[in-house]
Amino acid sequence: MARFFLGCIGFECEAMSGLHVPDSIWVEIVDPGTGRHVPEGSAGEIVATNFNSAYPMIRMATGDLSCLSDEACPCGRTGPLLKKIIGRMDQATKVGGVFVHPWQADEAMERYPEVFRYQIVVTRKNHLDLTTVIVELKEDLSEPFCSSAKWSRSSRRCSG
Repeated sequence: MARFFLGCIGFECEAMSGLHVPDSIWVEIVDPGTGRHVPEGSAGEIVATNFNSAYPMIRMATGDLSCLSDEACPCGRTGPLLKKIIGRMDQATKVGGVFVHPWQADEAMERYPEVFRYQIVVTRKNHLDLTTVIVELKEDLSEPFCSSAKWSRSSRRCSG
């Protein structure tokens, strides 16, 4: 799969529930490593085919990560709906042999409403990946922030 500019592969309606894929584009969501389709609703790389007779593009990988939904849009349009773009292929970082995407970090951090902003730093020491999470807390915390045990339990849950 090559990477080229495909033009518009979706547009957002007034309901803002995702990107409607036009009839002139065929969109697939695939596993970036294998190129095989992922199950409905699962995240993967957007691969698109346009049916332009002057310059057709067949199975072009966009580098964008998203998922397709078969949910009906409140606007009444039917057809494929791409949920939000959740990242780019080149934003993934390999940690301990596993690719971690920014959207996965966002999902994990959503469990901590007291966090305003965060940064994840991955370093390597003695052939081991070390992950450090730096957080900036919201200023208007109603309770003291004392959750090192909460973070510890969570990190064990995420790492197995």
